Amino acid sequence: AAELLLGGALAVVLFGREIVSRTGRRWIQALGVVAIVAMVATWATVHLEERWLYLGGFAAYSFLSLAVIAASVQEGGPVRWLLSRPAMRWTGRVSYGAYLFHWPVFLWLSADRTGLSEPLLFLLRTAVTFGFAGLSYRFFESPIRTGRWLTGWQPWVVTPTAFAGIVLLITAVTAGPRPSYAGYDPRPDIEAATDFMNQLNTSTPDRGEPPSREAKTPRISVFGDSTAAALNVGLQFWLDRNGTGRPRMGKSELGCGLEREGQYRFQGKIQGRPAHCSDRDASWRETLVRDQSDMAVVMFGPWEVCDRKLAGDTQWRHLGDPVLDDQMRRDMLAAVDLLSSQGALVAWVTHPEVEVRDPKSGVAPRTPYPESDRERMERFNELVRELPERRPGKVVLLDLVSYLRTLEGGELDSRYRPDGTHLSAEGTLKLAHDWLETEVLRIYRGREGTDAPATATPEGGDS
Repeated sequence: AAELLLGGALAVVLFGREIVSRTGRRWIQALGVVAIVAMVATWATVHLEERWLYLGGFAAYSFLSLAVIAASVQEGGPVRWLLSRPAMRWTGRVSYGAYLFHWPVFLWLSADRTGLSEPLLFLLRTAVTFGFAGLSYRFFESPIRTGRWLTGWQPWVVTPTAFAGIVLLITAVTAGPRPSYAGYDPRPDIEAATDFMNQLNTSTPDRGEPPSREAKTPRISVFGDSTAAALNVGLQFWLDRNGTGRPRMGKSELGCGLEREGQYRFQGKIQGRPAHCSDRDASWRETLVRDQSDMAVVMFGPWEVCDRKLAGDTQWRHLGDPVLDDQMRRDMLAAVDLLSSQGALVAWVTHPEVEVRDPKSGVAPRTPYPESDRERMERFNELVRELPERRPGKVVLLDLVSYLRTLEGGELDSRYRPDGTHLSAEGTLKLAHDWLETEVLRIYRGREGTDAPATATPEGGDS
């Protein structure tokens, strides 16, 4: 909107006027060159999710467009020469079609469908977009504009056909590739699981007896970050459906890692903790009292593998650095002590590796983000595996990593974790049905067995 408004204002200013000063023209031409360079740099480096764009950034960008337009209408100069090349003129003619086509094309040609990553994926999407735009201009837009088509009875046929084509296009674009599931297919249960979690979130549990290690149907709560929240859906749904446990909501906070102070560097951007993360100890205590949890399942990981600058420190560190390892160990032990303080058994989940995706394309960049380094998550899980020895009788290991490695797609199996970090709705239901519910109950009851699911049936079977 800002570009349209400012472009109209520029047209009013320039209409019927000619800049006769040679110096003035040179200044405008120079500004146009700077603006084009700035525009290309912006396209290459700025993500649409960045907040400053919506706080005046788009309006500021409009002035770059004005500078390019003003330079292009001057006699001579590099901007006019560049934009008058045949390829650029053709791009301008089909640009509106490209604008209309690019969104469905970019959705349709996903990384999952093509198997490509950047920059090849972008080049393919761009080529297909302009291919459609060129065909549309040649055979649809231009004939209509020149009155050579859609005369007489033709609009009565073409219009409903076009609408039908749009419906088919929307269907093709929005219908993602359907994963195949051997055994239990979780998709029919997604709506029921969503309704169940909404009810659980708004209900007040009956406190009943104090926490126990011998409950027939234990009260199980999940604590952690957004990955814990995703895990919680499938676990609570199957505990309720099978009547094997009493579901509790627990406390899973989006964007909150174990360490609440200092700074994180995620996708190259420095971040602090959101305000709602600062009162974790108090909110966890309230949750334990409310839920009367017999077992507390804990899951963290994605924030812990980021580059970190601890409070009072001047150096960026990551796991593997003794200073950060010691701090992480203290945070973990403090969490175990708090969650077990009311009598609950703590089950700490090993976290699978993460593949942080680009927020624009949804695919992993050619040069991975540092937090995608597998060694960092392995070091985090080494610290997790220390916990039962450091707090015997209080905490046990829930080895999700070992289970996922038995699957065809391993830790990053796209049927379970399509974004490379979180379990999907299908993934959490499938995981809980095939393994998680049974494994949680096994370790709660102290039954013999390995933490790794050697006897599990990863692709099917009933709970």
